[in-house]
Amino acid sequence: MQTAKFAIKSPELPGAIFASYEAMLENVTNAKRYEEAVAEYAKTRDAFLLQVDLTDIGYTAEDVAWHIARPGERMRQEYA
Repeated sequence: MQTAKFAIKSPELPGAIFASYEAMLENVTNAKRYEEAVAEYAKTRDAFLLQVDLTDIGYTAEDVAWHIARPGERMRQEYA
């Protein structure tokens, strides 16, 4: 994936970088769901709930394992 020449960031979604306004509109719901899932896991350490939440928005088993090993950390997400 190419890095955008400009980026739209939101303080509410610290790991998300949107390449355009259109990309933000198209992906903001999943970005919010991701942020909520990661924050909830940091508090509860409920790995099953994290797995359900992340796989529901398209994350792989490897991505879930990464998050389980790093409670509260966010993967960099670029939406084009």
